[in-house]
Amino acid sequence: GRWVSCDVSCGVSCGVSCDVSCDLLVEALQLHLQGLQEALSLHLLALRHPERLYSPQELDQMKYRISRDEVNVEVDSAQGPDLGNVLASLRSQYEDIVHKNKEQAELWYRKK
Repeated sequence: GRWVSCDVSCGVSCGVSCDVSCDLLVEALQLHLQGLQEALSLHLLALRHPERLYSPQELDQMKYRISRDEVNVEVDSAQGPDLGNVLASLRSQYEDIVHKNKEQAELWYRKK
């Protein structure tokens, strides 16, 4: 938006007024970014050293509110396999293999 209008006005007038308006725009953006940087620095300070920004009473109140708050987490995911059925199937396969191996061992022993 603002950059386009600056480019258009520069293309039309190509004069001193364009340079001034672009310089003002850059200056306004720099001031805005400085304000954001200061706000973020203040938030970072509050996170690192809350005791510098809050009184002991305020910190106690915040700790109390945090301690009594509850967090509920719900996970909505696809239904996984029924592990009971998987284990039952594995056990059945294992028992079949054991039974076959036992029969083969008995046949081998009888042939000897």
